[in-house]
Amino acid sequence: VLHIAIRNSKKLSQLIDSLLDLGRLEAGKAELHKVPINLTPLVREAIELIQPLVLKKKQNLTLQISSGLPRVSTDRDMMTRVLTNLLDNAIKFAPQEGDITCSVERKEEEMLFMVSNNGPDIPPEYRQRIFDRFTRLKDAEGIKGTGLGLAFCKLAVEAHDGRIWVETEPGGGCTFYFTLPVAEINGLLDE
Repeated sequence: VLHIAIRNSKKLSQLIDSLLDLGRLEAGKAELHKVPINLTPLVREAIELIQPLVLKKKQNLTLQISSGLPRVSTDRDMMTRVLTNLLDNAIKFAPQEGDITCSVERKEEEMLFMVSNNGPDIPPEYRQRIFDRFTRLKDAEGIKGTGLGLAFCKLAVEAHDGRIWVETEPGGGCTFYFTLPVAEINGLLDE
């Protein structure tokens, strides 16, 4: 019970930080504390934070991290919040006992993060708009959210010189992608 309380208080703290950072990012005044980091611990931390939600909905979460990944120069806390937001959305929109996949791989000079689920697809007219503040899909009735999570993700990823987008499959399922530039620091690779 104590472990769950600590994890939930971390999640609440991240939400508050995300709201504060959203305003700073929009104003171009966010202070990024970029350091070269290994991605595996960052991804595992985000997975740990959302694990109770996955268990509650009896969903299947698959993690795929390529071996030997280079480090990425990033604000660790901010990128953990980006990944947690995307995973949280995947959980919300995937059905009970649905499937969620989180993966990280290198694509040339970028790291490519992918979070997918087998929930409903996103109509083409919303695929760019969902990254705007307070934008929610019509089909999101009854699903908790503020419409700020994806706006934060977009601004945070772009502040790190990355890109973010969504692709969907007809008939259901969507994948959110984001990239971060590779940081070649003395040839150090992720373990």
